Parts: sequence; structure tokens; C-alpha cells
Amino acid sequence: MISVLLKPPGGETARESREAADTESATMIRDLKRLGTEKFDLLVIGGGITGACVAWDASMRGLSVALIDKGDFGAATSSATSKLIHGGLRYLKNFELGIVRESLKERRIMEFIAPHLVSPLPFVIPNYGMKDTLMLKAGMTLYDMLGYDKGRLADPDKRIPSHRGMAKAELTKMFPRVPGEGLSGGFHYYDCQMISSERLTLSFVKSAAAAGATLANWLAVESFKMSGGTIQAAVARDEIGGETIEIQASCYLNASGCWADRLLGMVSGGESKTRIARSKGIHIVIPQLHPSAAIAMITKTRRHVFLMPWRGLTIAGTTDTPFKGDPDKLTVTMKDIEDFTAEINGCMPSLNLTPDDVIMTYGGLRPLADPDGAVEDSYDASRKHEVIDHAREGLANNLLSALGGKYTTSRFLAAQVTDAVFGKLGKAAAPCKTAATRLVNAPDANVADYKKDALARHPELTAELVAHLSTQYGTEWEKVASLLDAPGMKEKLVPGSEDVAAQLKFAAESECAEHLDDALLRRTDALLFGKRSRAELVALAKIMAPSLGWDDARCDAEASRVENIIKSKFAD
Repeated sequence: MISVLLKPPGGETARESREAADTESATMIRDLKRLGTEKFDLLVIGGGITGACVAWDASMRGLSVALIDKGDFGAATSSATSKLIHGGLRYLKNFELGIVRESLKERRIMEFIAPHLVSPLPFVIPNYGMKDTLMLKAGMTLYDMLGYDKGRLADPDKRIPSHRGMAKAELTKMFPRVPGEGLSGGFHYYDCQMISSERLTLSFVKSAAAAGATLANWLAVESFKMSGGTIQAAVARDEIGGETIEIQASCYLNASGCWADRLLGMVSGGESKTRIARSKGIHIVIPQLHPSAAIAMITKTRRHVFLMPWRGLTIAGTTDTPFKGDPDKLTVTMKDIEDFTAEINGCMPSLNLTPDDVIMTYGGLRPLADPDGAVEDSYDASRKHEVIDHAREGLANNLLSALGGKYTTSRFLAAQVTDAVFGKLGKAAAPCKTAATRLVNAPDANVADYKKDALARHPELTAELVAHLSTQYGTEWEKVASLLDAPGMKEKLVPGSEDVAAQLKFAAESECAEHLDDALLRRTDALLFGKRSRAELVALAKIMAPSLGWDDARCDAEASRVENIIKSKFAD
């Protein structure tokens, strides 16, 4: 898409002025000039959570790093999660104890490095019959044992207690719509919720930038220049300005998730030897069931469905079905919505959900490592990750791929990848620091104390707005608050959401939001609160327009673009 830029009085574009100023600040910028003129130790291709974590880790260890994505940062799988940081209780039935232990350890680390965005969330699981009770009790006990360090955090609000049993009366008081026939009670346990997977991914990107990484979203690799089995450069096209640049690096990482095999095809010139399977997962946003607790139900097909509180609403997720189509053409169909609501109704009939009850949907693809091409049932497929050195298969001497895994364990995967990068560079690996280093915008104080102090410093703002901004932005929240005095900047973006206009301006000026959907879907969650009309979308685009140089025609085009995205979430 071609950008339409307006010239301000000084002659340079609004974007050029912004980027020139940002070279002397910590603000995120798309630094195409540096990408096209310097040679990096590592080029990370894919700006989802895996790529963002690798870029942060490698930069922290002293490597020169470039991070690019063909779309926006975290726009694909990383933005289509259940918003959980969890150990994977259901993996115990497959005896994947190593993955569960690894996940529980990383859950605790995520609470430490991103305390403003990751917090404990209580879950309830109903029991039906003695067999279920005994199996769940055994699973819960093992889950607690594998998470033995869950209380080792200085912030008392982040410490996770062990599970406990629930009487039938207590459970039905919390969730009165749970089927009562055969109900014997339940269990109460904790995992963690990230209030926004999109902002958490962005926090890793920002942390990489603060550590020295060079960034660009909307920069798509189209080919590679090869010589003697070694990649000399990645040839990438800027989707914003239209130009093509060559990015040189000593080592290249394929972190493109569900597009990993396609990227490898550019290197090999044909079908990739590395295979991945794709699993489609959708979520629906429905009215609130419980303000602070989630419930896990077993469907008639013996799958788990979670109904989780989120910003005054409930997120229900997720489906898990094999996907064989073009990953660029994923949609959420009406049949997807009907099938999922029917599945939820099957285990909680009193909800009587219909598609009309669905406020919004979102969907994504999970990449599953599938080296033997054997994955058929994506629900039971392992979430184990793999780091592949493509020199071993004769593809390229300086190319690695990070495949599979899950959001919760992305930091741990990044540590392994970075170790492998040092090996490719012929250097001794510097120690990983990310398990003990907070993200760049994470408060050092206990979160409750931090928010209390934030409100005391700004008595002119409502407690709700301070809590919202300090949660979403951490220590950067006052940068957003500094924009609130301008006319219209305190206006709510959509009904029911705490998001305000200042957040769109901040996204455009400081967070590399290049399109309206970048701001409404990934810098904020505004669109998850419901569909918006064309006029409303144009009005929202005009908030960003002065910062990005958009004229009326461009604002209309951005609104049309978002309308098409919304239609893809409610396709017939």
C-alpha cells in the first residue's frame, strides 16, 4: 500500500520529521537507512514473540541485531492467543512433563520481567464423577509439584498458591450456569493471564530496540542473495514506501512461524526440506460471565474450553483444528463461530450462545514442528520447539530456524536460539541475561504500589484511567498521559473500553503504528469491543493523521482497510 504524506511548513514530511527527532531518543522507529547500509551479526526475520525475544536476548548479549516483519510486529500468531501464560495442564495427559516444567518456570519468569502485563488468574474446573475427580486431583498435585518455585517472587501479588478442592455449592455460586447434573464439586487453581499479548510482544520489541536492535515492521523478504551455500543478503521490500533494500548479516534466523516453510523455499528455490503443520484456533468475545475468575470445561469431544474474564468481557477459547490452506488467507467463518458456540453450549447448555451473542472474534494459526510430516491431530500435537541448523541439510551455511513452541516458553526458546547463533558466528556464547532482566517498560516496584504512587502523582486523572494506562504501558504510561491535555485526547475510542484517543497518537508517534489496524488491534485492543462504522473508523484514523501525514483520502482508505479486516472475522 502506498503512503500519502503531507508536507508540513518546514518542507519535510511529518514522518521524516518524526524519525529525524527519534534518532536522538529511545522511541521506536523503522530504521530502513541503517538496515540497508550496515552489516549485522544477526537478521531476525519475523517479529512475533519468538523473533522479538531472540532480538532482545541477542542484543543484550552484545550482538548487532536487525529485526523485521512482513506485517506488523506480533500481528499473526502472537496476537491470536488465549492471553494466557500457563504451564499447560492438559499436556500432563501426554506425559510431557519436561514441557510442563519448562512452561511453569517461564510463567514465573514472565511475571517477574513483565509484572504490569502478567498476573495470576484463578481457574475453576468442575468435577463430574469419581473418575474425573481422581484424575484431576492427580493432575493438579503433579502440576503444583512441577511448579514448585511458583511462590518465589518478591511481589506478594504475583505468588501463586497451590490448588484446592471446591464444594459444589461454592462452585455453583461462582458459576451458576454450570450444569448441575452429576456435579460433585471442583478444583480451584491458578495460572497467569497477560492482559494483552500484543502489548507484551511489543514490550519485547521495545526492549530489543533499547538494547540496540534495529527494527522495521512492514518489510517483507522477497528473496535471498546466495554465494557458495551462504546467504549474502536478504532482499526486502518496504510495504510503506515501496522501495527495496538489501540487508546483510553474518547469520539469519527464520522466525516466521506459520510462514517458515515458505521462507525456506526462497532459499532453496523449491520445496523446503523442513516441514511444519498449521493449527487454526479461534476465540470469541462474549458478555462477562465472572469478573475475575476463569472456568475450564470439558467438551463432548474431550477437549478443554476456557471462558476467561477480560476487561469486563469474557474471552472463550480456543478451537484447535488442522489447517491446510494459504496462511495469508486465514478467515474466521460464520461456520467457525456456529460450531464453536455449539461446542460451548454442549458443555454449558444454559449459556445458550448464538452468533448474535458474539461481540467480536479473532483467529490465528499455530505453527507446530512437524519434521516427519506426521501431525494429523493438532490438539494433541506436542508444543515442543526446535532449533534447526540448515547447514546440516545443505540449505544454507548461515541460516537457522526456530519452529514450534508456545508463547509462554518463547524467552527460553530465544536463549537456545541465541546460543546457536554464537556457534554459527564462531564465538563463545555470552551468558543469557533475560531471565533476570525486566523488560524496558516494566516497573521495579510491586505493581500495586507502583499504581498507587502513579495515581498520587496525577490526582487530576481518574483512578480507572491511571490503572488502565499503567497496566498497558508500564513505566511509559506518563508519556501517553502527557498527551491527554490536547483537545479530544481523553475521548474513549469505543464504548466499553478504557482506551483513549491519546493512545492512538502515541502509537503513531512512538510505536511504529503505520496503519490504523496497527493501532486499533495491536497497540490497543479497541476493536475487540465490537464492530465500528465507517464514519467512526475515519474519525479514529484522523487522530493518527497529523503524526503520519495522512490526508482525507488516506484516512478513508485506512478505514476501508479495517472494515475488510473486520469482515474477515465474520465471514459468511
